[in-house]
Amino acid sequence: MQSVFYDDQYIGYIMESPNDEYRYRMEVFNLSGHRVFSEDFDFSYEHVKLQDGHIVLFNESEWCIYSVRGHLRLKPCKFSATVTDIVPLSSRKYILVGANKTETVRLK
Repeated sequence: MQSVFYDDQYIGYIMESPNDEYRYRMEVFNLSGHRVFSEDFDFSYEHVKLQDGHIVLFNESEWCIYSVRGHLRLKPCKFSATVTDIVPLSSRKYILVGANKTETVRLK
């Protein structure tokens, strides 16, 4: 198991994918234990956060966002500077935290 993430409605984990074409598999469950979705992916993440029905995967140079239903909301996208943390404010608004700069981003 690579990572575990949760909020007050869902719990999920990321593990190595059993499919040789992908690096990881992400699975998300509701609190009743029913699997909501399972997705194989290759994005090289270092951190994962779950909030307001959105799963944010990121590393210091790029990020992507899935909904808890498995829809890719934001394809992998590069940052203009190194990012050390992302703080979700809502499903469309995020604070990107860097070593020397903090920026608020609103998705369309």
